[in-house]
Amino acid sequence: MKLLLIISLGLLVGCNVVLDVRKGGVSQTQSSCTAIENSSTLQEYCSNAAKLTNPKAQGSGTKDSPYILCSPYQLNVIADQADLMSAHFQLNNDLDMSCIAGNHTKIASSASVAFEGVFDGNGKKIKNWVYVAATEDNVGVLLKI
Repeated sequence: MKLLLIISLGLLVGCNVVLDVRKGGVSQTQSSCTAIENSSTLQEYCSNAAKLTNPKAQGSGTKDSPYILCSPYQLNVIADQADLMSAHFQLNNDLDMSCIAGNHTKIASSASVAFEGVFDGNGKKIKNWVYVAATEDNVGVLLKI
């Protein structure tokens, strides 16, 4: 049985969101994530993170080899690629979405186009995810689990 989990943010003006997606699972440290993880300032973090935009850069999207997400830019483009709606992902480090100005992309656009893959938070956090919509209800990260 599949349930639909909607983290409803409603209308959030000027709010910061922390989505804590903690889940045990595969623990992998990838070398391309090292510069992002070792950044000492937000400016350096954003600069390093901007170099990694492809969510398919590491891994194959399967259970045994999930796509490794190190950058807020990787997370922000998942919904742009229909083939990723059923892939396996794992966070490699905390993501600070404040690098990306304005609204951040929703993982899925509606209940009929929900993410049905596996998103392993790996004990990491997604910080400062923002989506403001004056004419939409139930806006948030839409996952089917």
